[in-house]
Amino acid sequence: MNHLVVSELSHVLLVVAMLSRIVRRVVGGRRGAWIGFAIGAILTVLPQEYSPTFYTRGMLGELSALSIVFLAHFLVKGTYEYQLIPRRQGFYISVTGLVAAVLIYPASLGVNAVPDFYEGGYAGYGVLLSAGVLCGFFLWRRCLIAAVWVGLGLTLYGFRLHPSLNFWDCLVDVSSVMVCAGFLLYAAWCRLRIPSKGGRKEAGPLNLQSDKK
Repeated sequence: MNHLVVSELSHVLLVVAMLSRIVRRVVGGRRGAWIGFAIGAILTVLPQEYSPTFYTRGMLGELSALSIVFLAHFLVKGTYEYQLIPRRQGFYISVTGLVAAVLIYPASLGVNAVPDFYEGGYAGYGVLLSAGVLCGFFLWRRCLIAAVWVGLGLTLYGFRLHPSLNFWDCLVDVSSVMVCAGFLLYAAWCRLRIPSKGGRKEAGPLNLQSDKK
C-alpha cells in the first residue's frame, strides 16, 4: 500500500514541477512559477479520470529516484531560484545514470551479446553493495544530492516503496536517463563552441550553475 502512496506523490511532483516551469515561461518570474504550482496542486486532487497524474502514469510509468531528484530540482529552481543540483554534481549524476542505462537496457531490449545486469536487480546483493559504495563515494566527494539520489533508490527498494521489485527501476528510468543524456550532450556542445563574451557559458537543460559563487 505504501508504494501506491509514493507512486502517486511522485506523479504529483511531476505535474506541479511541469506546470510551474511552463507557467513561469508564460507569465515570467517566480510569480508565474508559483501560479503553475498552485494550478498543478489543484488539478492533482481531482477525481482520477480528471487528474493529470492518471495520464502521466500511463505515459511514463512509475518514476525512479533519479526522476524524483530531477523534478525536485526543476521545482525548486522555478519557485525559489535556487540551484538544488550544482553543475559538478549534475555531471556525476548524469554520467552515473547513463552508465546504469548502458548496463541494463541493451539486454532488456533483446541484445543477447551482453550480460543481463537487470536480472541482478531483483535480489542482487552485489548490485546493492555497489550502490552503497557509490553512495559513500558521492559523500566522500561532497556530492550530497548525488548521494541522496542513490540513498533514495536504496530506500525505495529496501522498504518496498516502489511498485517494481527490481532495484534498477527504483534507481533510474527512461525519462531520467534522457535528461542525463541531454545534460551531457549540451555540456559537451558548450565546451566545443566558442565561449561567449566574458567567457560565460549556458548551463544546459538542467539550468545547472557552477559550484563557485
